[in-house]
Amino acid sequence: MFLGLRTAGGIGEEAFRQRFGKTVRDVYRRIPDRHIAEGLLTEKDGRLFLTDRGIDVSNSVMADYIRTPDYVFRQQPKPGLYFLKEAYTRE
Repeated sequence: MFLGLRTAGGIGEEAFRQRFGKTVRDVYRRIPDRHIAEGLLTEKDGRLFLTDRGIDVSNSVMADYIRTPDYVFRQQPKPGLYFLKEAYTRE
């Protein structure tokens, strides 16, 4: 999640759901909504992006996503961050 938010394309919510079988909000609960309310994230055309303000404080935003739920990793043959890339690339 935090790697995808650092890209210009942001996070494709449908690609995330297809890849992990859960929505971004299923996995991260209220974190994205809190960041949107704080003006750190924005949602457009099914994608989540950092705002200009979010970019300025991106390290603190990303810290909320580092605690990835275990089930995301259990679905993968080898735990690691490299497998998340396809959920974040622009189609």
